[in-house]
Amino acid sequence: MANGVLMAAVFFLVRIAVMPVYYSRMFSVYGTEAFYRVTLGGRSAWIFSSICLDIMNVMWMHKIARGCYKVLRSSRRPKPEIQENGKTD
Repeated sequence: MANGVLMAAVFFLVRIAVMPVYYSRMFSVYGTEAFYRVTLGGRSAWIFSSICLDIMNVMWMHKIARGCYKVLRSSRRPKPEIQENGKTD
């Protein structure tokens, strides 16, 4: 369980929390001379791929957070007693 919680926290820190910093840097470069030295295809690929990958990262983070929440919630429930024949009450 600790491994899953740590994975969720690290995923958030390295994939989601850095998005504002990345896009602020991207915005600061947008429209500069260096930006226009790159071909139109390169600029489009840079922007489009960043947006697509970040959408996927947010979707994955949502799934990871839901799974983490389910695991943490289920760990608080009392475990059902198992009888000798393997059945629960």
